Amino acid sequence: MFLEAGGDIRHLQMILGQNDLRMIKRYTHLSRKSLKEQNDKFSPLAQISSKAGYKRKTKNNTDQYCRKLS
Repeated sequence: MFLEAGGDIRHLQMILGQNDLRMIKRYTHLSRKSLKEQNDKFSPLAQISSKAGYKRKTKNNTDQYCRKLS
């Protein structure tokens, strides 16, 4: 929840008092929603497609795309 709310993993490490960042990574899990948001925000492919003015085909919107073609 800390990371999904925008917290930094390095700050979380300091808050928990861990010396090794690998221990923090072992116990942090991100939701699919958070992963999708980060991918959409930082993926070079997503940035190119948004500048080109079309939505990227993904597993979730492929069916919608195929329906538009038919």
